[in-house]
Amino acid sequence: MLTSVSILIWLHYEFRGHEYVFDVPAGMSLTEEVALRYSKKALIMGGEDSKSMMRPIRWRTNPEGHEESFFSRNTIDPSTGCVRWMAKNSNYSVTVSLHNKKLQCEVFRLK
Repeated sequence: MLTSVSILIWLHYEFRGHEYVFDVPAGMSLTEEVALRYSKKALIMGGEDSKSMMRPIRWRTNPEGHEESFFSRNTIDPSTGCVRWMAKNSNYSVTVSLHNKKLQCEVFRLK
């Protein structure tokens, strides 16, 4: 019984994203630089080693008129997007959202 509960807790932890919310200055824009900085901060808060070979993964290799190469902006809601990260032992997807004075990062480990 205890083993089953432990497995369910692990599955919930493993497949549901971990959410981190940051207070940011009013009027801050969600740029690629901001998305990279805060998504990395969320990964570190989640336990990823800041000294590891952690690096963002490019979405676009030839950004045809796009300024953003690492931040994939949501075309329906431009205050939201995603950054993918490669670390020593895992890859991650971090959804970044900016609403009012709160920047939310939800971290998912990619399989």
